[in-house]
Amino acid sequence: MRKVLLDVFYSVQTRGFWVAVFLSAAAFMEAVLAEGEGDLLYLYTMSMSFGIFTVAASCIAVLPTVRELSSYKGSIMKYNLLRSGTSRYIVGKAISISIIGGLALMLGPAISLIVLSFKNPLVSEAFLDIYALEPELNASFSNLVRAQQYQLFLAIKLLMVFMYGFSINMIAFAVSTCAKESFVIALAPFLILQSATNLLNSAGTAYVKPATYLHGYLLRVPFDNTLGFFGVILLTHVVIFGICLTASIYIIGRRLKYA
Repeated sequence: MRKVLLDVFYSVQTRGFWVAVFLSAAAFMEAVLAEGEGDLLYLYTMSMSFGIFTVAASCIAVLPTVRELSSYKGSIMKYNLLRSGTSRYIVGKAISISIIGGLALMLGPAISLIVLSFKNPLVSEAFLDIYALEPELNASFSNLVRAQQYQLFLAIKLLMVFMYGFSINMIAFAVSTCAKESFVIALAPFLILQSATNLLNSAGTAYVKPATYLHGYLLRVPFDNTLGFFGVILLTHVVIFGICLTASIYIIGRRLKYA
């Protein structure tokens, strides 16, 4: 855990990390400006549902870590693997890289919301009307709105952005065990997630897409409480983490064995 925290600490001081944060904030603000006026909850909800942020999020999340991921075959990585043990090192490195990507993606909207809070109210009647007119679309968060837990609403939404960035980097980590080209590592997570969600759609289980994990609305899977819905999202990320970690340990272990 100490090694993970040190990796994160040093990574947040790099230029690449703050470039990613800037791009995340810029993409989010572009979506906000496209929406125009509104309260914080309305602007956040709509900006996460439409706009350039949902398209660019996958690449932005990988930006701070793609250089390190593309050089995992180097001598330093091999030395660390042999010294620390394959499984232990890979688990620590995967977690630290995923945390870095999640933070970079989440800080953009978080900083933007702080800036917007000086001008825009937290909630207004316009936002509440969305939940009154389209209850089936927003069922997963309607209980928070009814209870007026607006700060918790935003906190959960930001946590979902962090988890999205975390999983995107976890997929990128697994891809980097097979490919070293930076553009492949950066683009593959979105393509893999898009393909997986298309399979779910074709099965008729739910209408989902990569952006679903950012804005959080499962249109054909209604929930009457946030806990049930959030559990599904969290379970999805846990499954992604487990599959990618297992694949990474297996592939790198075989590479070391036959090196």
